Amino acid sequence: MPTVDEARTLLRASDVLLTEEIPLSASPVTVMAGQHGPVSSMTVSGQEIELSEYALKQLAAELNIPGPYLIRCPASLQAANIDEWQRLLSNRKRSRVVVGDGKIQALTSPNFIPVKNVKLYDRLVEQVGKSDPTKVIIDHFEHSWVTTRISISHSENHHKVANSYVQNLRGDEKVGDIVRAGVNYMNSLVNEQHTEIEPYAYRLDCLNRMVTPLVGRTDGLSRFRFPRDGSVTSEDWLGAAIDEIGKQFEPLFRSMDAAAQRVITNPRDVLRDQMTNAPGTLRDAVLEAFDEEPTPTVWGIVNAFTRAATHASAIPPRHRLTAERYAGWYATAGDICTTCGKPSGHAH
Repeated sequence: MPTVDEARTLLRASDVLLTEEIPLSASPVTVMAGQHGPVSSMTVSGQEIELSEYALKQLAAELNIPGPYLIRCPASLQAANIDEWQRLLSNRKRSRVVVGDGKIQALTSPNFIPVKNVKLYDRLVEQVGKSDPTKVIIDHFEHSWVTTRISISHSENHHKVANSYVQNLRGDEKVGDIVRAGVNYMNSLVNEQHTEIEPYAYRLDCLNRMVTPLVGRTDGLSRFRFPRDGSVTSEDWLGAAIDEIGKQFEPLFRSMDAAAQRVITNPRDVLRDQMTNAPGTLRDAVLEAFDEEPTPTVWGIVNAFTRAATHASAIPPRHRLTAERYAGWYATAGDICTTCGKPSGHAH
């Protein structure tokens, strides 16, 4: 995985190579035999520029023919197909070209507004690294001309998560703790991916290291998509989205911490009451799981259900699924009554 500075260098390279989009009118097409097949080029603003394989596939889609077919066509037939596309250009949605790194990288619509990667990246790194910029970490990095997907987090709250399990607990974590959090962003310089920012977090569900990703509205986290209609500049959108992300994380962490601290006075009775209609074998497995890790809090209840779902090999898969659903309900139920374990506000 690249460092923060290495990632910025890679992103800046593509941003710098990307020229402004050029309006495309019917222009001569040259198709020459190359080492690995025909090489197609168009004359744009008086300069003959090669079409990338990705641009050729887009052009094929506009002609309603398979991309692999167009790419494998002999030079003369490939030229005829491209000429046909240009002849009908006035009826096409894509009438501009994106030129970068010496090639026509993509065909886009005239209304496409690209957001430069470095601008987006630097603002997010600044937001994530507010407490200590030196501890910003790149969790995931995927970058090409077509799409960019990056996850950025902070080492103060960073545990490696793989296959729904956290792999490097320090030993002082509690069930319900946020063990990893950050921001995802998706972007495309050639209009093949919406520009989006999305906060994410992983919650420790069970002392066996199982975690749940918190994303989406049910967890209080929202995705922000850049509008392509020109109603707002990328700078204004980015600033507003980052402000909202900061506001989302604070109540999320606060609610998770409150759930971990909220004591249930009679947790075994709560578990029995909540599972009155559940199969006896499932109820016994959940109570046994609680006794293995007897934590009398809301997250102790969640942990019992989660542990039964992942550890109780004696119960059938459908019962484990039921236990997972119970755990999910408790994890998102909000304020829980400390006496009966039901959402607050109900009648006793």
